Amino acid sequence: MSKTNAYILLIICLLGLWLRVGLGLLLPNIMMPDEIFQTLEQAHRLTYGYGIIPWEFWVGLRNWLLPMFLASVMYSTGWLAEGSTGYLIGVVTALSLLSLTPVVVAYRWGERVSGTAGAIIAASVCAVWFEFVYFAPKALSGVVATYALIPGLYLGCRARILESRKTLLWSGILLGTVLALRFHLAPAIIFAFVWICRADWRGKWAPMTAGFLIPVLVMGLLDWLTWSYPFQSVFLNIRINIFEGKSEIFGVSPWYGYLKMLYKIWSWGMAPIVILAVLGASRYPLPAFVALIILLTFSIVPHKEYRFLFPVMSICMLLAGLGAAEVYRLISDKLSSTLIKQLAATSFVAFFACLSLVLAPELHPSKTMYPGRLSHWHKHMGSLKGFELLSKEPNVCGVGIQGISWEETGGYAYLHRDVPLFQLNMENFTTLEPGFNFLLVRTSEFIDFETYSQKGCWYGICLYERPGGCTEFEGYHINNILKKSGQ
Repeated sequence: MSKTNAYILLIICLLGLWLRVGLGLLLPNIMMPDEIFQTLEQAHRLTYGYGIIPWEFWVGLRNWLLPMFLASVMYSTGWLAEGSTGYLIGVVTALSLLSLTPVVVAYRWGERVSGTAGAIIAASVCAVWFEFVYFAPKALSGVVATYALIPGLYLGCRARILESRKTLLWSGILLGTVLALRFHLAPAIIFAFVWICRADWRGKWAPMTAGFLIPVLVMGLLDWLTWSYPFQSVFLNIRINIFEGKSEIFGVSPWYGYLKMLYKIWSWGMAPIVILAVLGASRYPLPAFVALIILLTFSIVPHKEYRFLFPVMSICMLLAGLGAAEVYRLISDKLSSTLIKQLAATSFVAFFACLSLVLAPELHPSKTMYPGRLSHWHKHMGSLKGFELLSKEPNVCGVGIQGISWEETGGYAYLHRDVPLFQLNMENFTTLEPGFNFLLVRTSEFIDFETYSQKGCWYGICLYERPGGCTEFEGYHINNILKKSGQ
């Protein structure tokens, strides 16, 4: 890559990073509780010694790989600001940096389609597209796995051309990381291996498999050290969620559920996206087949969530960017004016930027089920801001939450105070009130006690303070309550 292209890529990446970190910090939100309690909260436990323990970590259903990475970020960035703000900035920044891998891959592939202009078009699509921006700060295993999947596929495709064993080794390491983080993607990874290596057992299978085994064995060893036996989190997950149907408790959808979700969010924009993605797939078919396999395998499972689609959406937008670069190539071949070529390239970037801006507010796949609710950009923002504010309050001795489930908060990862957390309702409020001096409550359900003073309100969630200290409830901890209820 020339210096000029390197500088252009750097500028696009900085733009993408600015969007991701800026919106991630400005609009903290929770799409699903897993992004807090399966990852960030457990990282907080590793770093600071306390946190909420969901049922998956009582039975050993989750691997510690991602929480350990996040714990290292927390430990090294906590000094950036007071309370939980410091390491939250660190986590958002670290995850946002990882989220730039599709941008880099799009640039490199786009450059091969139609030179620098094609690289700018393809990379810009991945830099500004709203789903890339929204999911960037999310500490979800499927999201982080995608950041390894896309460069893993890119290196695998390049290795077939370059005949490079080193490149194959790195492709294997990245695809092995995908499996270690998200074993559900195994069918797609197996297909990628077969596509890349074909029948070349010694030249391709050997180095790629060697790289693949490194992160996979690390994951298995980590399960052995932290739980009971190697790959326990995988086997238990399959047994409990698939064979025992635990995941179906959280809802089921028909086989076409994911297509319906995509249509709700992309709406009329789905047509140009799919057309351009198909065009991009004609140049680079491997990512398209991988996305299709993921979509098909996930569609078989009754329990469906929008976040599970992130690898498919990411590959689709990557291919759409490459498809736009291909259209630009066809157009520019017929143009002689450099200025008109530049305007054409700018038009493609502007089209996707505007489309992203128009569709971003529609990021609420459950809006038809829950009319009037906030979009995912603001979902549970109030509880997150309330807990982050409390992390800087020196006199907190207990926190009550009413009209809000513990799953809708940021847990101790945001609270960052080793104090009791009380899940309240109208029946137990009076009994537990002496145990807390701060109350986070949904406005519509709050009883106006004269003794409480308001500290702040955000999107229907308010924080109140009661003067005085707290009475200790011996043996009380929210973890004990959750363990008894199996949550």
